[in-house]
Amino acid sequence: MSGGIAPSVGTIHAVDLSPAMLAQLTAKEALRDKVVAHCQDLLEAPLDVQVDLVVSAMAMHHVRDTAALLRALRAHLRPGGRIALADLDAEDGTFHPADTEGVYHAGFDREGARRAARGRRLRGGGVRDGGGGAQEDRPYSVFLVTARAA
Repeated sequence: MSGGIAPSVGTIHAVDLSPAMLAQLTAKEALRDKVVAHCQDLLEAPLDVQVDLVVSAMAMHHVRDTAALLRALRAHLRPGGRIALADLDAEDGTFHPADTEGVYHAGFDREGARRAARGRRLRGGGVRDGGGGAQEDRPYSVFLVTARAA
């Protein structure tokens, strides 16, 4: 996803708890000299920067307190900045194997996700189909919530 937006932005602040995920991202040629990697938990250590766009892809279902994360993401947006959150639609819990650590939600109800974003001083936007695919021959779908900082 970062590779797709890289030509349109100055700097990408990539945040993840996994050093391996950040290493994969920063190794991509399309992102050379674009990415500042932050291996940290935004809830415990916010960045000292505000941005015009926050993008999260398939991460929310790995976060126990999604309301706290939405507050943290909103705090990193400049006034008028945009947010785009893509994640799993509500599913039966089989997207990840049963013994996978760090999975706190079996996807999300789209309308609930939209309401949660709007309750964090985010306005406009909405929720729409974000595509999907198959994992081990099981189909899954993804939604996209977009909004603008109030």
